[in-house]
Amino acid sequence: RTLDLDGFASLHGLTAAERRAVAGIVDGKSLGQIAEEAALSRETIRSQLKSIYAKTGVNRQVDLMRLACGLGPAED
Repeated sequence: RTLDLDGFASLHGLTAAERRAVAGIVDGKSLGQIAEEAALSRETIRSQLKSIYAKTGVNRQVDLMRLACGLGPAED
């Protein structure tokens, strides 16, 4: 499946910074890598991720990735 990141961000009301964090996560980057590329602290990215979780209704990176890619929730 392809990711419509702009559509996903619009649907969930994500900011540009949150959109960048989602893109990094979907690309398989660590929070540290996302932070380094954005010249931000890891804690800033963690805060953005928490906000993304609240906006999307998920609470794990794997579920965020699956939601962003149009897949169902991961099974535990």
